[in-house]
Amino acid sequence: MFHTTVKSRILKFFFKRIELFPGEEGHNKSDKDYFKLSLGELTKLPKAILSKKWRSIVFIPTTLERLYQADEINDLYDTSPLEDII
Repeated sequence: MFHTTVKSRILKFFFKRIELFPGEEGHNKSDKDYFKLSLGELTKLPKAILSKKWRSIVFIPTTLERLYQADEINDLYDTSPLEDII
């Protein structure tokens, strides 16, 4: 598992696919809007964060402190005390 930071904030957030991949002019999605992020270097986590249940996760907004202290995936989410009880 890895983490990174957002390297720079881009004033223009949405780009046409053709702007991001100019060599793919004939692609059927070349006129679709895409969001672009500029990311820093990837940093490997010291240990894997396991999930008790199989699930497909693309992105979890969390803090660096939670990321390094997490024992399992649910530790990364910002939940309320009520949700923890349930």
